[in-house]
Amino acid sequence: MMNDVHEMHLQRQVVLLLLPLIILLLAKSQPITKPGCQKSCGSVSIPYPFGTTPGCYYDESFLITCNHTTTTTTSNNTVSHHDHDLQKPFFPNSNVSILNISLEDGELRVANSIVRNCYATTNFTLLDTTTNSTFPLSGRNKFTAIGCDTVAFIEGYRGKHYYGTACLAICNKTEDIVDNSCSGIGCCKMDIPQGLLLNYTTYVQAGLMFNYTLVSHEINPCGYAFVVEDGAYNFSSSDFMSFQKRSDSTFPVVLDWAVANLTCQQAMTNLTGSYACLATNSRCFDSTNPPGYRCKCPP
Repeated sequence: MMNDVHEMHLQRQVVLLLLPLIILLLAKSQPITKPGCQKSCGSVSIPYPFGTTPGCYYDESFLITCNHTTTTTTSNNTVSHHDHDLQKPFFPNSNVSILNISLEDGELRVANSIVRNCYATTNFTLLDTTTNSTFPLSGRNKFTAIGCDTVAFIEGYRGKHYYGTACLAICNKTEDIVDNSCSGIGCCKMDIPQGLLLNYTTYVQAGLMFNYTLVSHEINPCGYAFVVEDGAYNFSSSDFMSFQKRSDSTFPVVLDWAVANLTCQQAMTNLTGSYACLATNSRCFDSTNPPGYRCKCPP
C-alpha cells in the first residue's frame, strides 16, 4: 500500500515538472489569432498581426486574402474527372500565394514561379513578381539560373533605390557538370541583398552568348531562372529536361516582416493602443528589415 502511494506521489511530481514544458509546446504549435477571426486558410495558419477581415489584422499591410482555387485531376485508366476546391492565402490583388507565416522568426514564405526561355526563342522571357506587399525579401534567398548558355537578370527596388544584377550559367559538355554545385558550370547562384521588395522582374534568355553551339539544345532545351530560399533547391543536370515539364512549379521565397515603422521604445509608449506585444510573456525586439519591431515569447 505504501509503495502505491509513493509511486502516485512520484507520478504527480513528474507531471508537475513537465507541465510548463507541455504548455510551452502547445503555445508554440498553436499560433494566436484574435477571437472570432479566421484561424487558417487551407493548411496555412493566420496568426495575429495577420488577418483576413477588418478587425482581425494589425493594419492593411497584414491583410491576407483567402481565395478558393480549383485543381483538376484526371485518371488515365478510368473516365473519372475530379475537381478539388482548395483555399489558399494570397496578398490582396496578387497572384503570389503564401506558404506559411512564422511569428517566432518574423518571416513568411511565398511561392515563386520559375521563368524559362527555350531554344529558337528570339527574345528574352520575363516575369513580373508582384505581391503588393511592403514586406521585403530576406537575405536568405538566392537568385539562381540554370542551363548551358543562360543569362538571367533580376531588377527591383530597395526602398527608393534601383537594384539590378545578372547570373551567367555556361557549360561546354554535360560531363563537366557537377550535381549539387552552382558555381557557374550549368548553374549560377548568387546572393540577393535583404531589403529588396518582392515587386521585381526576372529576365532569362537562353542561347544569348553562344547560340547553343556549346551543348546541343536537345540536351539543354531551355534556360531557367528563379529566386529561391537558400537550401530549398539542389541543382541536378537532369533539371535541364525535367524543368521543361514543370511550367507550374514554384519555389519558396522568404520575406521578412515587422510591425509598424517604430522601435520597441517608441511603440511601448502606447501600451493600451496600437502596441502589438500585449501578451503577458511577450517581449519586443527591434527589426531592421523591414524597419519596425517584432514580438516573441521566450522559452
